[in-house]
Amino acid sequence: MKNYDGWISWKWEEYVLNNVAVGVENGLDIDWVVLILEAKKMGLSIKDVQSFLSEQAKK
Repeated sequence: MKNYDGWISWKWEEYVLNNVAVGVENGLDIDWVVLILEAKKMGLSIKDVQSFLSEQAKK
């Protein structure tokens, strides 16, 4: 999983949300897409998701 920061993460998040099918076709893991979409519904940012995943990886 790549880390995106600053406006790049915002643009990438926008890209994913607007082009999920394209993202999957380009090798984006569908679980990652679903995670982002669910996080978006809960009002979380891509940063929140990354922080959560980083914490989980440490366990």
